[in-house]
Amino acid sequence: MSVSGLENLGERLQELRKQRELSMDMVVYDVARAYHIEFNKSNLSRWENGLSYPSLVNAAALAKYYNVSLDYLIGNTDIRTPVELLHQPHIRVRIKRQQLQHDLELQNHFEALELHKANIRGKVHGNRKVAPKRSIQNKSDKSN
Repeated sequence: MSVSGLENLGERLQELRKQRELSMDMVVYDVARAYHIEFNKSNLSRWENGLSYPSLVNAAALAKYYNVSLDYLIGNTDIRTPVELLHQPHIRVRIKRQQLQHDLELQNHFEALELHKANIRGKVHGNRKVAPKRSIQNKSDKSN
């Protein structure tokens, strides 16, 4: 079973555990106790060998336990980004700035799309936009 983007998960789990010289039993005990979740050595073995994948709750607990980002754990990035960094003010400012820049880009794309739609609805001749034809109203409609 292959899920796009998760091919590195097992390798990363095994690498993190071995770098810390931890047994599977130790990881299972520590994670289950610290994060109040249930899984066993068999689950961890299957995850490390790529035979199955942990739930989001279990993956998040393991990322927190190993002090890496979930993105690192699942292979979206090679930067280990410790969880604590996300809570530091200068990192939050940078993230907020990136979000604002992203929002501005989306707004610009949206405005360009609206302008394009308006140009399609009305006829454009040269640099001059011609208003669409208006419907003719009955005289009875005008008197009301």
